[in-house]
Amino acid sequence: MILAGDIGATKTYLGLFTKELTSVAEAEYASKEYASLEELIRYFLKQTQFEPATITAVCMGVAGPVVEGRCELTNINWTITVAGLRQLFDGVPAALLNDLEAIGYGVPRLSKEELIPLNPNGVSRPGNAALIAAGTGLGEALLYWDKHTHTFYPSPSEGSHVDFAPRNDEEIELLRYLMRGDNKNVSYEQVVSGSGLVRIYEFLKNQENYQEPAWLTARFGQGNSAAVISEVAIAKENPLCEKALDIFVSIYGAEAGNLALKYLALGGVYVGGGIVLKILDKLGDGTFMRAFTNKEGHFAQLNASLCNYGAIAT
Repeated sequence: MILAGDIGATKTYLGLFTKELTSVAEAEYASKEYASLEELIRYFLKQTQFEPATITAVCMGVAGPVVEGRCELTNINWTITVAGLRQLFDGVPAALLNDLEAIGYGVPRLSKEELIPLNPNGVSRPGNAALIAAGTGLGEALLYWDKHTHTFYPSPSEGSHVDFAPRNDEEIELLRYLMRGDNKNVSYEQVVSGSGLVRIYEFLKNQENYQEPAWLTARFGQGNSAAVISEVAIAKENPLCEKALDIFVSIYGAEAGNLALKYLALGGVYVGGGIVLKILDKLGDGTFMRAFTNKEGHFAQLNASLCNYGAIAT
């Protein structure tokens, strides 16, 4: 039996599969309710009534850099090692992959029904592709195109932690706001992520001396603030939430466009992550693509020619 998992700071998905990759058992957990992945795995096996001895291989996609078989997750205090996983299951083969690298292996298997075109004028061409996914954090990956095998090979990246580059006066003020106190290194992940959307909202609230309505404050008290902002914005129930989401999607599009140029993503850019499903309507209203194509000289036309997809099943 193969034990596989998608390990994130907010949610962890674990599954058991036969060697033919038929699903036997799957479950979703809130990551922060457990002290470690090992504790969660033990609970999962107990819950599904499988003995550790039935596990013959382990592979985990993890939200953080994997260096020499070790990962310290970016947004939760977990450390996962290949050695630790092997020890848990009496020395069986084990592997760790960056979560975007793991998703990259699944991209070629996505059907047309699982992809939403974001650029109807895009042209499909052989070449590298790029993957970008905003959720609790921001993930990025290169999908290298092997012209000999006609296959994508994903390569992990920590590109979301490069310095955030504002493009206009408002974003310059946003950067200044985010750099207050000891936070002198502002990355794209701090802006294009669930917590980033909340930061943008708080920045606007502070800049515009905005009085938050009581019903919105109550909504924030009932659930995830980023989800509330996006839901309220999509429903057009509050102008500040709408503006926050507009800035968020614009910066998201700009960074996706940066990635397209860095990887020369003639094979397209895939936009995934937990936020995609919540803001599909906003991703398709032109804000994302205007920022994606707003590059110097003829590179604007190059980006405008690329196929972009909202991947709704990653």
